[in-house]
Amino acid sequence: MFSVSIVLAYTEAWLRGIGCIPLNHHMEDAATAEISRAQIWQWQYHGCQTEDDGVVITKRRITKLVHEEVKRRTGGEDRGKWFLAGKLVSCYACSTSILNVTYMFELTMYISCFY
Repeated sequence: MFSVSIVLAYTEAWLRGIGCIPLNHHMEDAATAEISRAQIWQWQYHGCQTEDDGVVITKRRITKLVHEEVKRRTGGEDRGKWFLAGKLVSCYACSTSILNVTYMFELTMYISCFY
């Protein structure tokens, strides 16, 4: 799921103090990451299926995708900024309510609370 990759990459960069990153020949920033996070939340909340394999997007699937992407980016290491970014992305992408604090504040505000 491309949105997971975007929000994870931006979160990792933000944790390193970088506010925008080149990703797939585009410059991405907090706005793109927030849109991606909101999309992921909406998809799992409404039980949408992916077009490629028809599997329902659930919290478990999002967490698995995040974990796989972290492993791919780190060579299998569960440490560092990618690991922390993965924990944060799993937490705020799978929150129980879009109206809670994680949605009402921007992504960077949410991360600041934990970093």
